[in-house]
Amino acid sequence: MKKILLFLLVLTACGLSKAAQYELNRDISRVSFATVKLEYVIESASISSLTGSINEAGLLTLDIPISGIDTGIGIRNERLNKLFFQSDLFPSAKVSAQISNSLLAPETVVKQLTVPAKVTLYGQTQELEFPVNVVKCGNLLSVASTEPVIIRASQFGIPAKNLTELAKTVGQIPISETVPVNFSLVFSK
Repeated sequence: MKKILLFLLVLTACGLSKAAQYELNRDISRVSFATVKLEYVIESASISSLTGSINEAGLLTLDIPISGIDTGIGIRNERLNKLFFQSDLFPSAKVSAQISNSLLAPETVVKQLTVPAKVTLYGQTQELEFPVNVVKCGNLLSVASTEPVIIRASQFGIPAKNLTELAKTVGQIPISETVPVNFSLVFSK
């Protein structure tokens, strides 16, 4: 029994029993989206106060605090938080995806692929497909969208009245319930 325990300790010490762990670099990782008003007025927003990691089993988790929305206009940030997303009840969006061990390998990786992920927003979870570029070099792993993922508010159960309330604050200007979402995530070992 002592020999087995000693063998397991040696494997752990040598790093052979687990894959690399990566933490999200909050300073350079972003999720962005654009709202569309009057069918042609596009306003961008980003969220940069993200947290996330990739564990030993390759599970990527990401927490996107809704209060971190930045449109460049304070009152717009506040209205999106309170009226549309109701961030007091649903403070964050969550994403989880399984990353292939081949992407976590010690060598450099450059791949374009589609990753299925579970996204939880407004208390509803949906599985979405994300086309991404993955670049791993040394202790850094970058995952970035190659095209926007289109998300509808109703897909996550966000009531139409939330959009109506938001539109009232800008003179009843129609606002699309559909937004394109992009992201750039950088993880460090």
